Amino acid sequence: MFKLPSGQEIEQETLQAPDLTLLNQRIQDVLFTLSDFRKKKEDGRSRADYMECLARDLTTYYGFALFALKKEEEDKGCCVCCLLRALWACLSYL
Repeated sequence: MFKLPSGQEIEQETLQAPDLTLLNQRIQDVLFTLSDFRKKKEDGRSRADYMECLARDLTTYYGFALFALKKEEEDKGCCVCCLLRALWACLSYL
């Protein structure tokens, strides 16, 4: 079962150059977990925890600014989940 990184692990990652292999794998793991959240989630973790991790990793991996995703959400009244699904679908064609 995939386990989300702790706050300390995230802090350590921000002090170093991004490990694109790690980020890519974690993006895939989070998407896999979200595909059947009730069965695959880590105990004590919410869907919001996974979405936050996914948004952070996508912004780092692909160079998007997190505020741009949130701004889009506010402007169009969309949920972050819908935006990330659309973004992921677009990126899968690259």
